[in-house]
Amino acid sequence: MDFHKHIEEQLSEDFKLLKEIEDRRRYEDDPRRKRKLENDIEEVKQQILRRKRELNSLSISHIVVPQSELPDKKPNMQGFTHDVPILNNQIMSVQNNQAIDVFYSYAHEDEKLRLQLEKHLSSLKREGVITDWCDRKIGPGKEWQNEIDTRLNTSHIILLLVSPNFMYSDYCWDVEVKRAMERHQAQEARVIPVILEFVDWTNAPFGRLQALPERGRPVKEWGNRNKAFLSVAEGIRIVAKELAENL
Repeated sequence: MDFHKHIEEQLSEDFKLLKEIEDRRRYEDDPRRKRKLENDIEEVKQQILRRKRELNSLSISHIVVPQSELPDKKPNMQGFTHDVPILNNQIMSVQNNQAIDVFYSYAHEDEKLRLQLEKHLSSLKREGVITDWCDRKIGPGKEWQNEIDTRLNTSHIILLLVSPNFMYSDYCWDVEVKRAMERHQAQEARVIPVILEFVDWTNAPFGRLQALPERGRPVKEWGNRNKAFLSVAEGIRIVAKELAENL
């Protein structure tokens, strides 16, 4: 097996283990067991860092091609560029009449609020403006890490459902937020923070982004949460149509 691929597979298993331990920690009441799980999380995170360093060291290695083996002439590129999509600094292309893909990044403790938001996005889905996805939609027998990675790497809009639970989650922070911001900065996707509760988020990597609901007022602080989620849905509609029109 290719050594690079082998490390990537190990890294995927490490992330899977990290999420499993995090979930166990959330529901553990015994203080001693909780401390043990926290120590386990730190060990797994250190292992992830070591594997990432290994991958980086492999990525920077290169093969020097002898000058004698280089081609004498430039290849004929006539007609070639018409078959190659331009990817730099563009949101992933959307075909005409194709719905914009939306990804939910959230802590499982906030599932009820996420589901409420999903209900408020139902009109957008029925109109064909968006499709949405979260890890609850992973089918039996599928590799959950591969499914999450695929959706995270291909969605046009990534919603960060920000709460104390979200900020506390190592998996949300180290994996999903990191990759979401990489794609946002590369203009491959649009990241939208959706503030569920009061929490210190303005200094986070996504702290400079315009948040929803209106004025970044947390959903739980609205007297009527339906109005809060309506504000979120209206904002997502605007972004989805903007992305569709500009591509």
